[in-house]
Amino acid sequence: LFDHYERYEAARASGERKVIEASTWETKKKGMNAMKKRFNWRDEQGVLCEVSPLTDYQIRELAPDAVKDWLHAFQHRQELLSRGKSPATTKYMNNLLSTVRQALKFGQLKRWWRVHPLLEYQGALIETTKAERNRQRNRSLNKPFSLVERDRIINWFHQQWSKCPAKKYNGKEKIRWFMLYHYVVIGFNTGLRSPSEMTALEWSDVDYTRKRLLVRKSREASGAVQDQIIRSYTKTVKHREVPMNDAVLASFRALEEFRQEDADWIFWNPRADIKNPLLNEKGWAPLTGEKRIRYAFDACLTALGIPSPENQGQYRMRHTFTTLALDHTDMSDDKVAAIIGDRVETMRTHYQGHCMNRWRSADDVEQLNNLN
Repeated sequence: LFDHYERYEAARASGERKVIEASTWETKKKGMNAMKKRFNWRDEQGVLCEVSPLTDYQIRELAPDAVKDWLHAFQHRQELLSRGKSPATTKYMNNLLSTVRQALKFGQLKRWWRVHPLLEYQGALIETTKAERNRQRNRSLNKPFSLVERDRIINWFHQQWSKCPAKKYNGKEKIRWFMLYHYVVIGFNTGLRSPSEMTALEWSDVDYTRKRLLVRKSREASGAVQDQIIRSYTKTVKHREVPMNDAVLASFRALEEFRQEDADWIFWNPRADIKNPLLNEKGWAPLTGEKRIRYAFDACLTALGIPSPENQGQYRMRHTFTTLALDHTDMSDDKVAAIIGDRVETMRTHYQGHCMNRWRSADDVEQLNNLN
């Protein structure tokens, strides 16, 4: 099954009909290679056991309990512990499980079987370790910026642009900061995902008359430039319209100055590498890749003394917009969730711990006094 599925995925990641990114395929391939290896694991009684590769299992042996046991052993394999490393992360383990399920769905498409218990199973098969739960909790404490921090960040980017010498790098450096400044303004005022949705924006997505921004595409932001394909859908698949306030409209009006005739992209990198396959006649390329924005954002947060663990700066623009919209507007939960392209339940799960006004009541204290 895995041999057939591996060839199928390799074909989808190459050629003229490429539909998945090369980086996605490389990640999946590494996972499949991991499932082909034998490893040692120390069970609950402390006995060192050798575990067979998951690819040695028969199709009928891929029952939920058996797969759960294999994933647990792989997550805590002796190879990691002997090197002083933590157990494998939940994200990595979920990627492995996803590959197994995708391979089984591939078998369904080939009509090798109709149903399989692992595809129908709804329970949890992956264990999140206590150390990882603590890391996730600590990381989430810094999700949204405060209103003051947001304004300081925007002002910092504005200063980099305004103070940059006009002739630096033949005038390209000032334009680069110009793009980044308006990128940050739009990110903080729309809640678009950065960089995937932001870097995929085109001028045809901007409706000045209705003051609406059409979010319908996303860009793969990792790997080589030629592999950063544009998807005709967003992370949650749905297209959506995002209202544009005066700050966003002003930024788009300003960006019109550098609108290119040969391409519809909004954000550009004037200092792109000469080997970039997307260069236009000016030597500019579309602003792509997670690092192009992250490096500037990290420099900003360091200069301002704002903590941001694990390079989460640009992603927190979306968190900040959502929290401020929930706390300082009269829009319903459904409306805010629709704007950011999330389900209401997902939004509440991620942001209810950060909102100071929403989901709070003025008489909370009095109600708690009634307990006594």
